[in-house]
Amino acid sequence: MENEFILVKEQLPEKGKDIIGIDEDGNEHYCFRCACHNPKCREWRCSLTGSGLIIDVVKWIYEPK
Repeated sequence: MENEFILVKEQLPEKGKDIIGIDEDGNEHYCFRCACHNPKCREWRCSLTGSGLIIDVVKWIYEPK
């Protein structure tokens, strides 16, 4: 149960916390939700560079430690 993906339409990940996101084409992305002050922001950023990503994450899990 712990490693099951969560649908974005059901729950957004915590802002600034690394996730593994799956886009609508099934590709994996190591990213995080933008950590700006806007609680409704749904911009995704690269976990390595911090650059903005033009992707549409549909499901996600927190990156295992």
